Amino acid sequence: HFLFTGDIGQSIEEELINDYQLNVDYLKISHHGSKYSSSEAFLVQYKVNTAIISVGKNFYNHPTKEVLTRLDQLKIKYYRTDEYGSVSIKYYFKKRSIIKTFSPYNNNALK
Repeated sequence: HFLFTGDIGQSIEEELINDYQLNVDYLKISHHGSKYSSSEAFLVQYKVNTAIISVGKNFYNHPTKEVLTRLDQLKIKYYRTDEYGSVSIKYYFKKRSIIKTFSPYNNNALK
């Protein structure tokens, strides 16, 4: 199960928690990892397994330490596009998934 959250903040996350019961295997972290997104309650409620953080060099220090700490504390594996480059997920229904990364700046980045 995938959830793409766009730029929602914690107030919208609260609405989702109240209105929808979901299991989320893969979460696209909101707002490039802003401290105003990806609350602990949201991550726990939806039992997030793996997170993707779409981010590049920026002046806002995204992803923030708060979000990365939350992910680490909850043992959620995450991939940052500023570190891994592109991230692709091949999902095989009810079997398994394969995550591959590729950075055009690092020939050894394919995993």
